[in-house]
Amino acid sequence: MNFDSFERYELVALAKALSFVKYESKGETASFLAGSPIISDLYQKICERIWEMSKGSRATKNLLENGWPLVKKGDEIYEIVNYHLRKLDNWDSLDTELKAQTIKDYLGPYKAPDEVMAALLNRAG
Repeated sequence: MNFDSFERYELVALAKALSFVKYESKGETASFLAGSPIISDLYQKICERIWEMSKGSRATKNLLENGWPLVKKGDEIYEIVNYHLRKLDNWDSLDTELKAQTIKDYLGPYKAPDEVMAALLNRAG
């Protein structure tokens, strides 16, 4: 999807709504939406378009140079992803590769270092 025709304020509103769905909402429907790769992709594209439109700011320059921040154990994003993973009834039956992809779908577009991925794979609190 091309976001060139959107105004910055429209993109900010969309980004806030998607961020709320992915990283703040709880419940069965929220878990379903938060883990959607489509929602993650849209969120990433919208945020990156906002960054492009805001190239002059120091924070945006840092994001453009370094990419998406890493999630740390104990961060709000870590905690909500862990919450959603604990809601998955079939988690124990999934193989490690599918578990890792599921975690990436919940985190996306944020990234996690190996120790965070390992903790989430074990659904550690």
